[in-house]
Amino acid sequence: MRKYLFKILIFVFVNSVSGFAQKNNALTLESCLEMAINNNFDVKIAGQKANISVRNLEQSQKEKLPTLSTDFSQGFNLGRNIDPVSNQYVTQPINSATLGLTSSTTLYKGDIIKNTVSLNEKFQKSAMIDAEILKFDLKKAVTLAFLEVVLKQEILDLKIEQKKIIETQITRNNALIELGNLPKSSLIELKAQLENETLGILEAENQLLDAKNYLKKIMNTPELEIKEVNEPLVPDLSKASINKTDNLVGLPLLLQKKLNVDIAENQIKLKEGTKKPSLFFTGGLFTNYSSQANRRIKFIGEPQQVIQVSENQFISINGNNFPLNVVSQVPKTEEVRFGYLSQLFSNIGLGLKLNLEYPILDKNYRNTQIQISKIEKQIAQSELQKAETEVKNDLLQIKTQLENSKKLYLQAQKYESAQNEAFKLSKERFEEGMNSFVEYNQTKLSLEAAKSNVIRNKYTHYFYNLVYKYYTGN
Repeated sequence: MRKYLFKILIFVFVNSVSGFAQKNNALTLESCLEMAINNNFDVKIAGQKANISVRNLEQSQKEKLPTLSTDFSQGFNLGRNIDPVSNQYVTQPINSATLGLTSSTTLYKGDIIKNTVSLNEKFQKSAMIDAEILKFDLKKAVTLAFLEVVLKQEILDLKIEQKKIIETQITRNNALIELGNLPKSSLIELKAQLENETLGILEAENQLLDAKNYLKKIMNTPELEIKEVNEPLVPDLSKASINKTDNLVGLPLLLQKKLNVDIAENQIKLKEGTKKPSLFFTGGLFTNYSSQANRRIKFIGEPQQVIQVSENQFISINGNNFPLNVVSQVPKTEEVRFGYLSQLFSNIGLGLKLNLEYPILDKNYRNTQIQISKIEKQIAQSELQKAETEVKNDLLQIKTQLENSKKLYLQAQKYESAQNEAFKLSKERFEEGMNSFVEYNQTKLSLEAAKSNVIRNKYTHYFYNLVYKYYTGN
């Protein structure tokens, strides 16, 4: 006896754990939205483009910093040439080299650098909003697909429930036939209806499978096996209400259009900056080498003492002039080649330059570009107004659908309640032999249709309620 009770407890425990695990593994709307966003290639590409805009912004901010570059050249010339160092004609072969280190910075450029940074900041925001627009549209599509699966699942459950009603009726009639209270012919119509209910279940299963496949397609998860979805917690529609004022400030589409107006304004400032003067500062260190450079004098050994007779210095003794002997130190030298590295280190020079640029005549090009940018701003403003109007129209339609689906749902509930009472009465009359099977089946089908209407209107209202929240940022 104890072993039997123990086996029962184990069986109950395993079934409860299995049911809990299946419930936890069931898909929710939130998990579907997360998977869809993570797997969507357009969202990923938009994120990568946003990374590019970040790099462009960082680069434009660094345009304020000075540049530093170096250059080196080595040449060998034959025949009659110009010495690049002395700038003289020579006929001997020339080996020459130049080396330089240059730095430059922009002191002023008509605020173009500042406006370029501002423009790239807006481009970065625009790239991020592009991703949010894709997510917004994806959320609506996934929400609709998910609720379609939930709806088809409930329709399937309803079909299964209707089949059980027929099976129960068949079981009852079999018992009455065995007691001799009903003829065997009473089962024919019930069995035919049972087959029809089975066909309806198969059709509902196919529709559920199609809905699941479409959901997997939207989420870009073809390998995912959807066994079960969690029915969302639908609020009480009898208490549902809509805000009189709609907050659309955070809607990605409107943010994008408003940002496009700011970008167009920034473009105008950039084009106007091209009409202003630019001031640049450049400085550098330069050196060179030439094989034609004069040879250098090198001191070798100790200087020699040399006595020379002066030609213009004399000493007078007794009226006679005698030339003086001049003793001098003559260094001992020799001519040596002016080496490669020696020339490079000896010929170092510093160069500084201040460069001012100011546009005078440009065939009216800059003015034309400014006018084009102003027209583009007007276009951006018109697109913003168009988007605001479209969003308001969409929101009006959503609110209308919310109100209509709420009314239909509440009325469908009343109709379902009435049909349920009618079915109970018809069932009792059918079991008592006072109603035909046709009348009984008609009330059963009417009840099934009423329940279907309740389910459809419930999820229609829930879908538009979610979309309304997406639009208003709630």
